[in-house]
Amino acid sequence: SQLNYIETTSNATTRYVSFVAIVTFLLIMISLYLYLNHFTKPFVEMNKITRAMAKMDFSQKCPPYSNNEIGELGQSINTLSGELDKTLRDLKQKNEKLEADIENERRIEKMRKEFVSNASHELKTPIAIIQGYAEGLKLGIKTKSDSNDEYCDVIIEETHKMNRLVCDMLE
Repeated sequence: SQLNYIETTSNATTRYVSFVAIVTFLLIMISLYLYLNHFTKPFVEMNKITRAMAKMDFSQKCPPYSNNEIGELGQSINTLSGELDKTLRDLKQKNEKLEADIENERRIEKMRKEFVSNASHELKTPIAIIQGYAEGLKLGIKTKSDSNDEYCDVIIEETHKMNRLVCDMLE
């Protein structure tokens, strides 16, 4: 009967020790999970924030974790995010200004081309008239009522027009 008592006690003890071992193992695993989760959570959040920064979203910030290296890393990420956001805004602003300057230069170039085209057309007309009347004088083409004075007056009038055009261009 003693052997039966020892066997029963042994089985109960084995079950009790197994139960305690399983419960202890589960408690250790839960504690380890919580500890590792507490340790890795800041890194997971920092990873998520840096991925958002890579997609040009600088709105997310790392919360203050602690005063250790992890906290310093979070503050460095926040500083980097702020500086990148500021630099990106500055670049966009300068790009818009540059585009406006380029558009202004195109407009000025177009105006310059139109001006040169109009000015050359306006100068060609008096030159053609002066040339025609000067050739007429040289060849002696005139009727009895015409005089050299009339031809010279036209030439002088056209040179005055050209002079006014040149002065307008200089202004």
